[in-house]
Amino acid sequence: MNKVILMVFWMLSPTIANAFTGEKEINGIWYNIVTKIATAEVISSKGNKYSGDIVIPATIEYEGVTCNVNAIKESAFSYCDNVISIKMPSSIKTIGSMAFLYCSKLTSIEIPSNVIEIGYRAFAGCSGMNSIVVDNANTTFDSRNNCNAIIETSTNKLIVGCNNTIIPSGVTTIGTFSFEASSGLSSLIIPSTVTTIEDCAFQSCSGLNTVYIPNSVVSIGRGAFSGSGITSIEMPNSISEIMFDTFSGCKNLQTVAIPNSITKIGQTAFSGCSSLVSITIPNSVTILEKSTFNGCSGLKSVTLGEGLKTIAYNTFNGCSNLNTIVLGSQIVKVEEAAFRNCSSLTSLSFLNNVSHLGLHAFEGCTGLEEIIIPDKVNTMDKEVFYNCSNLQSVVISENMTSICNGTFRGCANLKSVTIGSNVEYIEENAFHSCTALTSINFPSRVKVIGAGAFGNCI
Repeated sequence: MNKVILMVFWMLSPTIANAFTGEKEINGIWYNIVTKIATAEVISSKGNKYSGDIVIPATIEYEGVTCNVNAIKESAFSYCDNVISIKMPSSIKTIGSMAFLYCSKLTSIEIPSNVIEIGYRAFAGCSGMNSIVVDNANTTFDSRNNCNAIIETSTNKLIVGCNNTIIPSGVTTIGTFSFEASSGLSSLIIPSTVTTIEDCAFQSCSGLNTVYIPNSVVSIGRGAFSGSGITSIEMPNSISEIMFDTFSGCKNLQTVAIPNSITKIGQTAFSGCSSLVSITIPNSVTILEKSTFNGCSGLKSVTLGEGLKTIAYNTFNGCSNLNTIVLGSQIVKVEEAAFRNCSSLTSLSFLNNVSHLGLHAFEGCTGLEEIIIPDKVNTMDKEVFYNCSNLQSVVISENMTSICNGTFRGCANLKSVTIGSNVEYIEENAFHSCTALTSINFPSRVKVIGAGAFGNCI
């Protein structure tokens, strides 16, 4: 009897008997299909990239089962740069992370009424996007006041913007990557209701040249404006920190006003800002992290305030036009590669209160011809002046007891060296390849001259 009942049940339940879970292409669109629960999710193409006008149906038929299309999975259309338009049915509930990432020809989107989840960077990099509309019946997201953006209704957080977005009053947060690569966005007024601009919010907005940031903003995230086209920035005095990468790669940035409220400037904050000409760091700043102005090739003048004690690793590396430096009196340490390849530097007179010079601190500073290392300098790491090829004359501090490995290596025009009377050790390769050096007077305290200290000095 039990066998008969089981057989009848099996025969009457073909959906269960032939349940399918897997990936299939139907009418040019790939789906992850689960017939047991009659659902289908749009996934990335397994062959050529999607292109043209995409119409996603509300249902599909597979093996006699009608499946509801309820999701667009992560990366489903990412980098499909020939997708022109996308029409989503009301059955869609979820749009996955990076679903339409860098669909550069996509010009408009309409978010259906039943969408309750939009993932990380879902529409980031859609550089041609000019219109965004959320269905009025959607209770999770909105595009209030025809703002051309997607706003999370419950939190007032703007999560997706575009070239024509006008941020409405009431928005409190501009979300991560929300405007990424919106290259047609040229100016923006941030309303006074906004308190937070999250990481990479305006990253790679190459056409953005003007932005107003109100005093209501208390936090600007990492990389928030990196690679954008802004030409000037006035930080509000409500901000206490300029974070990692915030303005890196802003090649058109010419002027920056840093208020006295700032206490910390993060790693690579202004790296690669090649049009920046001068910078003044206020006394309030106590931390200037590494590589802050690395590669600012147009930077000519720097004033560092009284709050700093150290110039960190790589801070001004590659600032090839830097020739005027004013250091606060509290700065006692110049760390590794801090001024490497600053080829327009002609004097080190700004080092008056510095006691330590780090590894490669002035390597490749080819504009230096004569240097007097101040008496307060008592330690130098190796290769501090490596390849300062135009250096001709050096006076070494009376407080130095050793000249480290490779300190003046490759200084091919060095002719005159005055060594402080307290130097006891000249380490290996200290003056290697100083080919113009013909004579040198050693102080009486010198005990050790290392291997190759004067190698290749012909």
